Amino acid sequence: MITFVNKNNADKYSFLYSQASHDLRTHDANGNEVPMGHIDALLNFEELSGDKLVTVDEFEPGRYYVKNGSDYALCMLTKEEYAALEEKPVLYLSDDRTSLDEYFSYIVQLNKISKRYTILPLDEEVFEIDADTRTITVPNSFKANGISVQGDEVAEIVYFRINRFFDAMDLALRDIYIEWKSAAKDENGKEITGVSVPWVIDYESEPNHIIFGWALSSKITQAAGTVTFAVRFYTFDKEKEILEYSLSTLQQTATIKPSLNFNLKDIIMDGSLIDDCDALITDRFKNSELSSAAVQAEIPEWIKDLKLADDTLVDTEKKIVYVNLADVKDGKLTFKTGAITRDVQAIAPDAGSLSYTWKKYDYDTNRKLDLDFDSEFIPTTDTVKVTGKLYYVPNANTVGGYALYNEETLDPTNEKYPESGVFERVSRGVINSIGKYIVVCTNRVKNSTATNETWTLVVPRPVEPDIDVNVAERGVLLEAAGYKAVLSVDASVTDDGTLTYQWYKKAPKQTEFVAIAGATDSSYQIEGGAPTEDDSVNGAEGDGYYMVEITNNLNTEVTGERAIDMIESATCRVTHTAEPLVITVDGDINYTLSDLAKGKKCSIVATHREGSGEIERTEEDKILYQWYKYGLGVGANVEDDIEKAELGEYVINNDRAIEGANEASYTPQSVGWYFCEVTNKYNNTEARKLSKFFSIGDA
Repeated sequence: MITFVNKNNADKYSFLYSQASHDLRTHDANGNEVPMGHIDALLNFEELSGDKLVTVDEFEPGRYYVKNGSDYALCMLTKEEYAALEEKPVLYLSDDRTSLDEYFSYIVQLNKISKRYTILPLDEEVFEIDADTRTITVPNSFKANGISVQGDEVAEIVYFRINRFFDAMDLALRDIYIEWKSAAKDENGKEITGVSVPWVIDYESEPNHIIFGWALSSKITQAAGTVTFAVRFYTFDKEKEILEYSLSTLQQTATIKPSLNFNLKDIIMDGSLIDDCDALITDRFKNSELSSAAVQAEIPEWIKDLKLADDTLVDTEKKIVYVNLADVKDGKLTFKTGAITRDVQAIAPDAGSLSYTWKKYDYDTNRKLDLDFDSEFIPTTDTVKVTGKLYYVPNANTVGGYALYNEETLDPTNEKYPESGVFERVSRGVINSIGKYIVVCTNRVKNSTATNETWTLVVPRPVEPDIDVNVAERGVLLEAAGYKAVLSVDASVTDDGTLTYQWYKKAPKQTEFVAIAGATDSSYQIEGGAPTEDDSVNGAEGDGYYMVEITNNLNTEVTGERAIDMIESATCRVTHTAEPLVITVDGDINYTLSDLAKGKKCSIVATHREGSGEIERTEEDKILYQWYKYGLGVGANVEDDIEKAELGEYVINNDRAIEGANEASYTPQSVGWYFCEVTNKYNNTEARKLSKFFSIGDA
């Protein structure tokens, strides 16, 4: 069967390469065990110090070794743990065999170390022996294609697997023969039969099982047709010529048939009948020459991408996924401002060595930024092995504490399942702010590399809030409302952000807005007060300018500068209502036409009361004048109206407004009584007051 690596068997070959590399470091060319680092070891270590010192960026968990006394231990520290060490350990490099090319360059030595290294390909189906029923199950591939071709000489080695323990017997302590009957016949027309010594007997690869190989020599393949075979486990005492133990299978059929039942005593005593291919197979092994250009790393395949199955905001064409940060609760509000982690994981279709590089870019400028990431061993949730994925178990003999797990079962109820649990290794990145994230996986085989990128994960910048109903431009503190006023804003956002509010006030005569403590809702109630004699200092209580800052808190950075989008509302001018002005007469209150002809005028002065809160007036705030000529109203009395005017109680009745008389002074043109109406316009409110009556006589 062809030996090749693909994603369906890559995990098995990764484990094989790991085991083989370890044994090459602990054995010499003759297969004798030596300490790691010994001069005769087949693979040795390169000290990485001085200008070869491994940087944090270069460090890969599981690639380097550290000295552990007189031994070497695999360094499984995470990148983060390595970076945190103030004094970095001296690392040693002894690259694993990472390709079939490299593996076969040591096949002679590996065969000397253990014949189990010649059990290839790893995914070849085996002949299962059921010790209870004594049946041998022939794999479907061999049923369809046969086990060899006429005339082949050890071109094929088929492998059997049986449970090691049967009743109270350890079959690993027994000898094994494969009994066979060829399709060929000798010169006398008799069937050619024989027994074969197993090429390899493996007790290690699969605990509680024995795997052994049957080399199909030309004695077996000399004629086309059906080969009948059975397997026998036995113990024979040659001195006593006694068969002490024998367990034989049935012929390889599904039905119960007689065993071949050869005369095992005669066969054992006459060694010429035994087919032993050990020397033939061993002598044919030759180390392959390493090719300078043959190996090309395959592109790694993602099994965990930055995009998760439940991510909904995706651009499939551009391979972009949009993700918000995690929810962080603050009182009643929930903010997407918490850091999240994403795990990525790839497989190497050719059993190469994988490493990961996380990249982060500024959302607006694409400038490369720093990013925390590391390798993590996490308990697997798989119940069945995923093709190509590597699994690990805790191992105290490695620095970092994990070694490859090669058992097939992931069922915790299975007796083979390790008590420590089974883990898988992922590359984990911390995502804590807006930006663009991508991971590059590199597969390394010898000096060849191939890369693959994840989807781009984008943590978007929050959008600017929309103000649907803005703050009113003006507010008035009315006595009837207890000098209270409510300001409010209605805002919304088109992403998943949470809006927060902060109200600010700029007091009269001040230039800066100051945040109002506790004013963090979409509305704010101003608590004003009644006008006082001291209002001329700071203005009336509650007066000022108000605005609210509305913040979209989506994807706020966990550390550093906040990545928020904010908008300010309109500014609301809040005052008390306009006050009537204090009106005094400038000059005399009684004139004749001749006085007026000489330049005299009816004049008034309008001023604010002492202590008035109207200390900050705008261009919109006006003082308006309008002169009137008194007209006796129905049922009115002149003397009474004059008196009312003195007291400030007169109300315009039947009086005529004089066109164009809009100044603080006025020159009447005829005799009669005159007065001025003064209007104080303040923040869109008005207060009116009338002056006293001016008397204009004839002479």
